[in-house]
Amino acid sequence: MKKWRLAAAAALIAAFAICLFIVLSPCGASFAQPLRLWYISGDCSDKALEALVSDYNRRAGKQARAVAVQSFEDEAALGAAFETDMPDLLLCSHAKAAQLDSRAVLAGLETDAEVWTQEVSGLEGVGEYFFPLGARMTVLLTDTAKCKAAGLPASWDCLEDLLASAQSYAAASGAPLLTADSYTAVFRGALRSLGTDFVPAEPDANSDDYAKIYNALAQCAYDGGLYAAASTPGELPCTLAWSTALGGDLPTSLSVSLAPLPEGGSDMRPAELLGIAVLRHENQSPDAAAFIDWLCGRERLSKLALDSWLVPVSELGSVSSSPLLELYDCGKLTFVDIDGSAEQEFDAQFRRTIELLS
Repeated sequence: MKKWRLAAAAALIAAFAICLFIVLSPCGASFAQPLRLWYISGDCSDKALEALVSDYNRRAGKQARAVAVQSFEDEAALGAAFETDMPDLLLCSHAKAAQLDSRAVLAGLETDAEVWTQEVSGLEGVGEYFFPLGARMTVLLTDTAKCKAAGLPASWDCLEDLLASAQSYAAASGAPLLTADSYTAVFRGALRSLGTDFVPAEPDANSDDYAKIYNALAQCAYDGGLYAAASTPGELPCTLAWSTALGGDLPTSLSVSLAPLPEGGSDMRPAELLGIAVLRHENQSPDAAAFIDWLCGRERLSKLALDSWLVPVSELGSVSSSPLLELYDCGKLTFVDIDGSAEQEFDAQFRRTIELLS
């Protein structure tokens, strides 16, 4: 009996020692719940992000908590998830991060992550609770085969010429030439080019510039050249879309060019800054900072951004051989904070207007 008791005691001690080893050893971190990274599908390349996180988990996961990625279809689905839960990390716009910070749910971090450029270092929270990846802006996606068959070019120098082509195309074919994934973004780009601010929640209908753009788009819709419903790139001959709509995969039939701006305007182009925000938790983990330090390495950050059709924040203002970066004069980007709900409401209202006109 005595030997049995001694054996049982020895087994308990051994089990306790093993548990203590797992908790205290560097490898013990791999048994912890992973850091959760949420994002809206379409804000970056799903494939590129998952590959990068997989690489991190393989290389650094033994020394820090792994990262698990979860995507959401849209802003509404993400908002619904936030009602009952909260991730450790969120890939989002700078505006979204600032909104969350106003609700005191973001955590400031001390990291070794590089902000890289002065163009973004002055924005609220950058390098503290928001770590930028890159900028997206509106581009024109053209189905070159369809345009060639209709005798149209693959790109246009100004918005007026594009709308005129859309009206002529509709008159000849009875079909629209052009749509946009966000008409709000079209208005913002056009008005910023003309030196006018644009606030979707309170558009200045009395502004001459606003009336000019609104009437030009409305006339094109009335003539059948503009399409109200959202469509996938390539469905129509031309689509004005966020650059991230390409997700790193450009179909061979499509070409991408700068979205045409109004004649007489400047080349200033509004861009939305995307990055990683850190959420506040009761027991804040240092592993979030470790992941951000790793992600913000120049090579990794640039790859994720370019695969997602973002202009990498690490490349702003520099010379690069990337086809994407050759498209833009990065010195003429202006970063704007975008209110998602106001954007969607303005876009929905204008689409209803197009439906009534066409």
